[in-house]
Amino acid sequence: MDRPRARVTHAVDASPEDVFAFLSDLGNHWRLASGVVEIAEVDGAAAGGGTIELHGPLGLTRLARTRIAQAVAPADGVGGVIEGTAETPAGTLVRIAWNLTPAPRGTRIALELVVERATTVDRFLLALGARRWLERRLLERALADLEQNLQRR
Repeated sequence: MDRPRARVTHAVDASPEDVFAFLSDLGNHWRLASGVVEIAEVDGAAAGGGTIELHGPLGLTRLARTRIAQAVAPADGVGGVIEGTAETPAGTLVRIAWNLTPAPRGTRIALELVVERATTVDRFLLALGARRWLERRLLERALADLEQNLQRR
């Protein structure tokens, strides 16, 4: 079965270490995708997760429980990665990956969502264009907000 995915890339003028440090702190994620994603709850640092509320088109919202599955810090010129999941109470499961690659003037970030499992309603929404919305509205906004936050540091 082909898993729906959404992926965007963007270069920022910050080191992979600085990008990783910002993204590793889940408390910073409320600053990303403003107006689209709200952080409802962040677990303690050891738990590596929380609850988000996603605001979609036409007033649709989804609560999702998030969890960091893997975080590998950049080292010795090699980029880092933060991978996690978001799961709705109804059962839709999305895998999220932030891949950080050193670039000549900072870091190239690839942000990807892969829908591993979807409810019937969410499959229908994906077929109607939700993947495009995820890329243009959610992922691109998250990367633009990330860049703005890194510039302020």
